[in-house]
Amino acid sequence: MIGKGFHSNLLVETAKILFFISLRSLALFAQDAIIARVITEFQVSLRRDLFSRLLYRDTVFYYNVSCGNLLYSCTSAVERVSKLLYSLLHSFIPSFVQFCGVLVYMFFMSPPLTLSLIGTMPLMLTTYNLLERVLLNSTKRLQETAGALSSLLSDTFRNIRLIQSYGAQKYMLEYKLKNILTQLKSQSYQFEYSKAAIVPIITISYALSVLVLLLMSAYLVGRGSLSSTTLITFVSSIAFLIEPLQVIASNAVELRNGEVAWELIRGFLHARPQVADIGTDEPQNVKGHVEFRNVCFSYSMEKHVSNETDYVLSHIQFNVPAGNSVAIIGHSGSGKTTLLELLSRFYDPLRGSILIDGVDCRNMKLASLRKLIGFVPQDAPLISGTILENIALGEIHIDMNRVYYAAKAANAWDFISELEGGFSYDVGEGGCRLSGGQKQRIAIARAVYTDPRILVFDEATSSLDAESEAAIQSALQVIAKNRTVFIVAHRLSTIQSVDLIVVLEKGRIIEFGTPSELLKKNGKYAEMLKAQFSEASIVEGSFW
Repeated sequence: MIGKGFHSNLLVETAKILFFISLRSLALFAQDAIIARVITEFQVSLRRDLFSRLLYRDTVFYYNVSCGNLLYSCTSAVERVSKLLYSLLHSFIPSFVQFCGVLVYMFFMSPPLTLSLIGTMPLMLTTYNLLERVLLNSTKRLQETAGALSSLLSDTFRNIRLIQSYGAQKYMLEYKLKNILTQLKSQSYQFEYSKAAIVPIITISYALSVLVLLLMSAYLVGRGSLSSTTLITFVSSIAFLIEPLQVIASNAVELRNGEVAWELIRGFLHARPQVADIGTDEPQNVKGHVEFRNVCFSYSMEKHVSNETDYVLSHIQFNVPAGNSVAIIGHSGSGKTTLLELLSRFYDPLRGSILIDGVDCRNMKLASLRKLIGFVPQDAPLISGTILENIALGEIHIDMNRVYYAAKAANAWDFISELEGGFSYDVGEGGCRLSGGQKQRIAIARAVYTDPRILVFDEATSSLDAESEAAIQSALQVIAKNRTVFIVAHRLSTIQSVDLIVVLEKGRIIEFGTPSELLKKNGKYAEMLKAQFSEASIVEGSFW
């Protein structure tokens, strides 16, 4: 018969078991919750830091990096690094600690058997390392191809109208996408084969270890150096040794993926800018006097260019008094846009300097310099969002009076008022819901909103119809008053009222002066003007 104390003892033991199971479950929950919190905080912090670094990178950086790699680094690469951290905290480190602990325990039981077991590990580690190298190379190639795929998709969707207009869908699908997918498939096969081989190698190594262990055990038992009890305990401990090894092996893929992704991210985080923001000056009450002093520039960014024919701009030297307008003209490739980009410090000169009110631009804080300059490019880029967000770009506390003034000055008030929602109207991605003329006027309003002392127009009306161009030219005349204005113009009829003209040819200034002075010289400017227009159209078409 069962004793009276049996049931009470059973209840006590059952309660103990439930208590320890519950305690273990709570501990696992706490562990997972803490790790999840750490991973989430890390992921958010890494994305913020990476995005911050990318926002402040110079133009040279973006010319050398594909959009696909940037998108990949901010999305998938961050995810992979997070998985690496999770694998380390949740699996790899605990398994490594367990492996070392069991190995030490086994060594105290039987040093000879433990040493024989360790002796089989170099073969396993050598084979594993070879596979890891293959896995690492496969991961790098997969990452590069994934970046190329992201670039293709981004480029395709951004230019979908162009592709459809030329019926290039089949070309994009059968040639561009097919090539990338073929590479991706081949690389994925190699990656998966390498990944699949890891666990079998661990298993084979385990079998070899057990075989060596049995042979050594038979020898030690035969000599009486090892008891059967110790042998059984030792062999049983092997299971606790193999388990963490299998966990480590199964996490090898995550570790390698994360390592490659981290190398990509680290490269972006620690890339040294070629246009360094090391200036300390924050100029006040700037008048807008601009001087280019013997400026030389080459896209090679090498300080010692042996051949001056390699310069994009060579020995550029001219003065623009405050409040004057200057037109930069020349054939395509003469360096007009590059000259304006140097003024805004998207690049730095290799030689010479650019001064505003006598202060070298490189000595100014970059943010302070760019607040002085309102830049209106030819393509009038807009960000996804409202008209208000585009006019007051970068502003958190928006001054609506300045917004209204900028819209009216840019001749944009009327069409904005007619749109549903007015300034809250969503322009769509890249401004796709607006016409070219409307986008251009919003871009001008954006430049006016910051109240810059220097205005830069890079062929701001060259792609517009006559009506839109007339509206924008009318706006430009208003906002250019009391400001220093740089204009790159293709149609020379639009610059007859400027104060100064710079004529560029192959990166050099070949003529500089007022329009009337250059006409009297009967040089390159006069030749270009005669080639474009008759005397009557020059007078009638003049906006400046």
